[in-house]
Amino acid sequence: SAALALVLPVVPAAAAELFVSTAGNDSTGDGSAIRPYRTVKKAISASRAGDTVTVRAPAGNRTYNECDVRLRHRLVLRSPAGERAHIHCDPSVTNSVTIQIDPAASGSRVSNLEISGSQYYGVMLQTNWYQGGPAGNTGATDVILEDLLIHGTGTDGIKLTPKSDRATIRRVEIHSTGARYSGNADGIDNVNADGMVVEDSYIHDVASTGVYCKGGARDVVVQRNRTENTGDAGILAR
Repeated sequence: SAALALVLPVVPAAAAELFVSTAGNDSTGDGSAIRPYRTVKKAISASRAGDTVTVRAPAGNRTYNECDVRLRHRLVLRSPAGERAHIHCDPSVTNSVTIQIDPAASGSRVSNLEISGSQYYGVMLQTNWYQGGPAGNTGATDVILEDLLIHGTGTDGIKLTPKSDRATIRRVEIHSTGARYSGNADGIDNVNADGMVVEDSYIHDVASTGVYCKGGARDVVVQRNRTENTGDAGILAR
């Protein structure tokens, strides 16, 4: 009855796992392990908040040539244990970032991927905050980046924009930044993002600074990392 319907609890849909493979198909696939999608973007567009997008790395063809892979709601984006898919963005693509995480995707986790290329950043945590803007505006918060290999980026390896607070970056290797512009191409560039933790990572052969915290970034922890062969400094906090 109508009265009964009013009191029944709303049960949220269970989180799903969507699969991507270079042997998949965006037209005929359904995101299952048996019928995976072909592109990461297709799987993300078919996902809902809380889902996992698992990117397979078939032997002989593990590279996904995609730019601006954008998380617009909370997701886990990963390769399965024992595999590591490679997401590459052609640096000639204008204004490109390989993976971008929006504020609405706060709480996301990106894990066990190789990420390369782009005109600008390998991974960017985006923000809605601006000086003088509404108090509620924020960046992509509580994001975990783990077990990643990031290299060959146009400028920075990882870019944190203002109010992208409480990011955790762990067991990440970053090298060969500055493929497009070597004058300002840090391993990790944190601009006014508080509470960042960088740990157990290897940052080397970058064009500028290994880890650079600036613009008012507070309560940052950088521990148990190895930083070497940088064009500027190893770690800077200003």
